[in-house]
Amino acid sequence: MDKDQKITPDTIPSRFRTMAEGIIPQEELKNINAYQLKIFLTESDPNKWPPEIHYLKKYVREKKGA
Repeated sequence: MDKDQKITPDTIPSRFRTMAEGIIPQEELKNINAYQLKIFLTESDPNKWPPEIHYLKKYVREKKGA
């Protein structure tokens, strides 16, 4: 593997916290596969998520601003 190549994209800390702190109930996470979990933790735009995990949008805060 090339030293400049990333193994995985950066994890969004707030997404990890929603899981770790139990904000998202475990029963809602039990059917998520590794690919879907990776997208949830790394893709900042929920509109780019696969349809199977769109129900998790309710646990993600949208950025306020400009």
